[in-house]
Amino acid sequence: MTDDPVRTEKARLKRERAQDFAAKLKSTGLTLGEFAKEVGFTRNVIYNLSIGQAPSTAEKAERLERTFQKLRKA
Repeated sequence: MTDDPVRTEKARLKRERAQDFAAKLKSTGLTLGEFAKEVGFTRNVIYNLSIGQAPSTAEKAERLERTFQKLRKA
């Protein structure tokens, strides 16, 4: 049985998103729940992002980045 290259690439991208999110969250010093309140998303949405799910819209992705930037400067 051979690996599906598309599935392998999707899994790699999901791992990268999860690692990137974890690093950014760590830099804020907040928990998932605290960050969810700060960004205005539910804890479930933040959890899904933490396991590598992509933001559902470009607006949500921008909102996340603005919040991460704001919290890193604080």
